[in-house]
Amino acid sequence: QLLLNEFNIEVLSGVFGIGKVFSDKVDFNFAKNSQIYALGNEEAMKEAVNKARNDHDSVGAVVLSVVKNAPAGLGEPLYDKLDGALAAALMGINGVKAVEIGAGVKASETFGSVNNDEMDELGFLSNNAGGILGGISSGEDIVLKSHFKPTPSIFKEQKTLNLQGEVVDFELRGRHDPCIGIRGSVVATAMIRLVIADMLLLNASTKLENLKKIATSLDVKVSYLIEDEEETKNMEVVKRNERKYIESVDSNTKMALLTTSNIDKTMEPILYEIGPNGESGRSFYTHNGEEF
Repeated sequence: QLLLNEFNIEVLSGVFGIGKVFSDKVDFNFAKNSQIYALGNEEAMKEAVNKARNDHDSVGAVVLSVVKNAPAGLGEPLYDKLDGALAAALMGINGVKAVEIGAGVKASETFGSVNNDEMDELGFLSNNAGGILGGISSGEDIVLKSHFKPTPSIFKEQKTLNLQGEVVDFELRGRHDPCIGIRGSVVATAMIRLVIADMLLLNASTKLENLKKIATSLDVKVSYLIEDEEETKNMEVVKRNERKYIESVDSNTKMALLTTSNIDKTMEPILYEIGPNGESGRSFYTHNGEEF
């Protein structure tokens, strides 16, 4: 989320439906304060969960997720399709049996003239595509629904086979959630954040000029072990003419980062040895025969 914050990207999720009870609105602020992360119609959804529990049964749920402020251009048209990556991540959550993007299954019930998202000078007039076209984000909100099956662990007597292949009746014992989709709302948010973050990093190298920019501005960080924290306070900039300098010190690991912008292929690694009295060690690299 820290990476997404840099781009003002927000991922929001809430429970849109439990069983055959659906939300009467989409209010993510309401979901944040709801006991079951409901987007609306909370009391009716609670009743559906309690009824399943009292019947020693379970019930499924639908989680709605929206990615806001995602820039256009995330994803690729084939191997790294944004919709494919999101679907894979969400289907990887235990209990998810289907994922919809945009209009989802409703798109199969309509005509192209209805499902197409027309545009004018201000942008898209609708968002049936759910913010993704051809595997690439369009700049619109990315809209997803994750469908969770009912918890398979229920307390009603059911038939199964034992290890001997015999038909037996069994009943479960212990504690089991009557609706796993409620917890799934939080997990869906986390999985979507990971995918969007990956796509942001992938997008950084989609153009040759971006790669060149990265290559020319890349600073190679070299680890330099520091045993005495007091010594790090007295460290001065070294070899300014070659832009080699101490960048930062991690007080927890006592590790300083030595940064250089003009290291060439003559760099050779050298071994590090800690002195017998715990004094500062040697650096990891040499450059043109000179240690740093």
